[in-house]
Amino acid sequence: MSCPYEYYKNEKEYYPRLFCKIDNTYCIYTKRCDKVEKFIPLDNQKECYKYNMEMQKNIPSGSNFVQTYRPNKKGELYLYVVVNDKIEKIPSKLKELNQNYVYLKKGIDGYEVSLKPFEKVTTTRTYNKKKTNAYEN
Repeated sequence: MSCPYEYYKNEKEYYPRLFCKIDNTYCIYTKRCDKVEKFIPLDNQKECYKYNMEMQKNIPSGSNFVQTYRPNKKGELYLYVVVNDKIEKIPSKLKELNQNYVYLKKGIDGYEVSLKPFEKVTTTRTYNKKKTNAYEN
């Protein structure tokens, strides 16, 4: 099975249906197969909104969920990342991705991508104030 949340509730019935473990309803990404006499999964798992919502719950805070990715001609990856409830195509220097989230930092020309959280840059400012007496004659 392609989705980790799909299962057959009753395999003894005629043409058993696939169900979703997330909300115990019929899986909408299935088709009836006469050869094996049951419903089988389609290859559209990445389009399932319930699967994506469940995967987004498991990512660390401060990171962004990677919906999917594909390589470009150089072998680097284009990441399709959920940013502010929209999917954005972000070019990266990564050659492979072993997790379903990345950390993004807004840069001058797009986003910087990292597999680890960015370190916070702290700057200290010093102010030189002249000491003056309020009652100087």
